[in-house]
Parts: sequence; structure tokens; C-alpha cells
Amino acid sequence: MIEPDNAPGWEVKVFHMETIYVQVGDELVAGVTPISPNSRRLPFVSQVDDFTAEPSNPHVHIEVVDPSIPDIPSGSGGGC
Repeated sequence: MIEPDNAPGWEVKVFHMETIYVQVGDELVAGVTPISPNSRRLPFVSQVDDFTAEPSNPHVHIEVVDPSIPDIPSGSGGGC
């Protein structure tokens, strides 16, 4: 989870990374600081696979959470 300096309380989450270069407390600079060398291949079928060429390529998901917006579950089961 990354908390932007100019948006306290916000959360930027990056999922499906293999190796993480950064640690808790590190300061990151957008577009400069690498956080991982690559994504990882998921051990399950993802709905993203419906839109990619075969074989499905590893990919990352990025989620940005604004704490002023209530968390309302989608009801569809979510997941990637």
C-alpha cells in the first residue's frame, strides 16, 4: 500500500508482483522508483484473460482508494 504525500489517507495498491524492491517506510517517486522487476503469472484464470492474447500474459492491478468514498461491495464476488 502506498500513501501519496499530497493525498493523506489515500491508498494506492499494486497487486500481482513477484519480487518487491521497496520496503515499508521507503519513499517512492512516481515514474522513477521501480517497485518490482515484473508481474507474476496468476495461478488461476482471470477475467483479464478474456481480453488478452494467448497465452495470457502476466499483469498487475492497481487500485486507488479515496477514504472519503464509502466502500460499497460490488455484490458480484469481485476478484481478478
